[in-house]
Amino acid sequence: MAIGVNWAEVWSPVWKAVWTQSPPEQPPDDTPTVTPAGSSRRRRYYVAIDGQDFPVASEAEAVSLLQRARAIAERQAEVKATSVERRLKKRADVPAVALKTPAISVAPELREATAPLIADIERLYAKASMEMELRLLLEKQRLADEDDEDVLLLS
Repeated sequence: MAIGVNWAEVWSPVWKAVWTQSPPEQPPDDTPTVTPAGSSRRRRYYVAIDGQDFPVASEAEAVSLLQRARAIAERQAEVKATSVERRLKKRADVPAVALKTPAISVAPELREATAPLIADIERLYAKASMEMELRLLLEKQRLADEDDEDVLLLS
């Protein structure tokens, strides 16, 4: 590499062809532009229950899915309540018990239509928790009454 070389002169024959090229011709404005007709992008919605996503195509399908989930939740809440109740019967005191409600989220467009069903599922779990706690309290009360009767009979 020589010092003092004018690189513009060295490269001018190479770049001259690039600099002199004209840009590609644009179609005249009266030429119709081609657009895909009838192509629609289907909107995909989702319903997520306990972290598992369920894709749904429409609002009606989301409502149907949540109705099935409600039926399952009704049975599941009772099963969970029974198992927790069996475990807590052995304790001397009755703690406040709340069953864990499944986490349900939906696409923002579906919130209005699915809000009553989601609230209903949450009510089911709250009701099962309350009934379970009430059964435990009644059982503890029954056992206490039996002990009192035994004490009276022994006296």
